Amino acid sequence: MTYDREKRVLDTFRFQNGVINYKIEHAERSFEAFHFLNASVSPELLEDFYDHLESNLKNEKIEDSIVRLIFDGPELTHFDIEIKKIDPTPDIVYLKPVLLTESLQDDFQYKFTDRNRWATYLAQKTKDAHDILLYNEKNEAIET
Repeated sequence: MTYDREKRVLDTFRFQNGVINYKIEHAERSFEAFHFLNASVSPELLEDFYDHLESNLKNEKIEDSIVRLIFDGPELTHFDIEIKKIDPTPDIVYLKPVLLTESLQDDFQYKFTDRNRWATYLAQKTKDAHDILLYNEKNEAIET
């Protein structure tokens, strides 16, 4: 099987006080996503990539932000990056519970940029909610 170039790997993380929060875990999750897409990317290469990215963000004096990283392929040379400054977190966060209306399948991955299913659930968020809490028929939380 070959790498599916129609699907891209994405990762969203918090950059705070000059570091990527949970950097190793984000590198591991990106590795798993590439592996799922049959890409031959080593865990060490991804760890080096995240180290270099963290250094660049720090040198650019990026403040407390949410960073969305979108890889265009397994070479790690082409990627998009979106940086959004974080608004202060309110004391109370409201989540709109939304029931998952389909069975989960192997291709139910949130790291891909094709997020039509997620957008359908997210559209159910009410004005007073900060986000949604997707749960299944067993009342288990799936995703926020």
